[in-house]
Amino acid sequence: MRYFSVLVTALIFQYTALAQSIEKSIISGYVTDAQTGEKLLGAEIYEKYSGKGTVTNEHGYFHLQIPLKHDSLEIHVNFLGYRSFVKKMKARENLTLDIKLQPGEQLGEVVISAESSAHPERKAEMSRITLRAEQLKQVPVIFAEPDVIKVMHLLPGVEQGREGFGGMFVRGGGMDQNLFLLDDVPLYYINHLGGFISVFNNDAINQVTLYKGDFPARYGNRLSSVLDIRMRDGNKKEYHGNFMLGLISAKFTFEGPLIKDKTSFIISARRFPYEIFLKSISSLSSEGEDSFTYTFYDYNAKINHHASDKDDFDISWYLGEDAFIFTEKSKADNYRFKGRMGWGNHLLALRWKRVITPKLFANTTVSYTRYRLKVSADEKDGEIKSYIAYISGIRDLGLKTDMEYLLNQNHQIKFGIGGIYHRFKPGVLQVKESEANQKTDTVLGDYGLRSGTLFAYAEWKNKLGKKFKSRIGIRLNNYTSGHKNFPSVEPRISLNYLLKENLSLKASYTQMQQNVHLLSSSGLGLPVDLWLPPTEKAPPSHAWQVAAGIAQTLPNNRWDWSLELYYKALKDLITYRPGESFLGIGGAQWESIIVKNGKGYAYGAEILVRKLKGKWTGWLSYTYARSMRRFEFPVNNGKWYPFVYDRPHSINVVFQYPVKKNVNFSASWTFGSGYPVTLPIGYYNNHFSDKNLGFGMSMHYIY
Repeated sequence: MRYFSVLVTALIFQYTALAQSIEKSIISGYVTDAQTGEKLLGAEIYEKYSGKGTVTNEHGYFHLQIPLKHDSLEIHVNFLGYRSFVKKMKARENLTLDIKLQPGEQLGEVVISAESSAHPERKAEMSRITLRAEQLKQVPVIFAEPDVIKVMHLLPGVEQGREGFGGMFVRGGGMDQNLFLLDDVPLYYINHLGGFISVFNNDAINQVTLYKGDFPARYGNRLSSVLDIRMRDGNKKEYHGNFMLGLISAKFTFEGPLIKDKTSFIISARRFPYEIFLKSISSLSSEGEDSFTYTFYDYNAKINHHASDKDDFDISWYLGEDAFIFTEKSKADNYRFKGRMGWGNHLLALRWKRVITPKLFANTTVSYTRYRLKVSADEKDGEIKSYIAYISGIRDLGLKTDMEYLLNQNHQIKFGIGGIYHRFKPGVLQVKESEANQKTDTVLGDYGLRSGTLFAYAEWKNKLGKKFKSRIGIRLNNYTSGHKNFPSVEPRISLNYLLKENLSLKASYTQMQQNVHLLSSSGLGLPVDLWLPPTEKAPPSHAWQVAAGIAQTLPNNRWDWSLELYYKALKDLITYRPGESFLGIGGAQWESIIVKNGKGYAYGAEILVRKLKGKWTGWLSYTYARSMRRFEFPVNNGKWYPFVYDRPHSINVVFQYPVKKNVNFSASWTFGSGYPVTLPIGYYNNHFSDKNLGFGMSMHYIY
């Protein structure tokens, strides 16, 4: 680590000295939508005479350094779905340029810069796909509800788990090994309707980026993928709203300026509209004695404030929940029962974006995120009352600062530091009983197991000559649980060599440590999956992944294709002992019903062919993938076995055809191998006696 720091420092001084010896112009600013004021992420900026180019970052900001070899500059800006922007100006040392693009068809010749997102072979990184909200809406999904996760299923290397549902399993990893970020803040559970749709409301989304490997150093704490979702800022010019009643949800969105051209807001709400209908039908069918209902909702809100040419602030908020509710009553017997199963997320983030100098950009985020599962039963039988509840969840408080420094146009450095405070509820069982003058109130389990994560990272993105690019990063991570520390050093390396103008070879290596565990109980889609803190007995999970590939854009820029091969190794995984489930957990006792020290490996090949322009567009993807696991006895007698979502072959086809201006035809088709399944061969009943809970019986399956 010491030698790495010395090397990076030496390179910084070397290239800083070189850069200072050459006269240069630094152009920086934001690219926005001229009609709404929304930041445009991934817009391409190109200077004609020098041939230098860049793209806006995830906050819509760019900085471009140009050698002053000419008296004038000619800036070209392009973004899909917007008119090209061209501006000629006299060369100056430093120039702030806030660019506003007009929506509409791309006009004129598209200038492809060295960093163009339209040419994947020119990017240093691999295993990355970015989609805008407009693109997500055009992909057909079940019941016509635009959904981020459903679209991800159509990409190579991403599996859905149960057919038609919203699980996401990337390159042989589990659901918990995906980092889902909403405006830089993690969400732990992302499904509604048992996985039928996700919690991400497309009306509130600006852009989505999926990393299947080759993670930038700023991302950590997961092993398989990162899904980085950016919310919209809201319209700074005018008020707009819309309402939609769909087959599975009702949605409402309203946005506009609080202070025109400076402060904007967006509010978006989505809810399952048939809960009263379900309750009424079930009640009528039982003559008013029983009822059943289900509901879910999502609320998104964001306020964005442009304080000055250097400072932007925004506040993001999300609240979502699902609930199954069952009631039973009998007036004749004075009996009443109510059962409820609810789960959901709560998220709040405050961000300060600061242009410190034209070459140095900073983003500081303070965040809170919470996930909670609660299963309860409330019963009254005459004078006897009883209440039992099972609660599990996790809360995080986070603080981080990310910095981006432009050394020169061929060398860029990103670095940052941060920390997360975790509070886990692995499983709390609460029991209350009252009869006559006797009352009992019992709590089993721990309400708060605390842990923390500190991290720092640095990343150097460089271009050497005209053909070679690399991104070299390192992430330092220390997880603390009790009195035990779990440090990790996680190198990240990406290499790209341009064989010719439109064809490149790529390779990457990534190491990761995951500071949370997940116990998965079933494939029913219900959220009985429990987040648990790593401990000395069950340390954090680790993985490394190596990938290599080739990418090409065909000469007419209408088609591109890529091929990637990967291998991933995992260790320190956990799972339930055969026959156990979340009902057997009581606080710290969760360690007694798991099998730890699990290992895994995954490998595969992914092919993606895209048609980008013409009368019709779309893509075809093929994935060959294998994923294996091994745990100690008694899981499969300690032998290797296919992971539950091991699917060797997957094919996806997406087709889009604009019939006319406001009419678009789209279709998708998917094919996949079957998933492995192990069925029980029998069961036995386990009788138990507890001084608080009394006598009982639990069923255990035999595999």
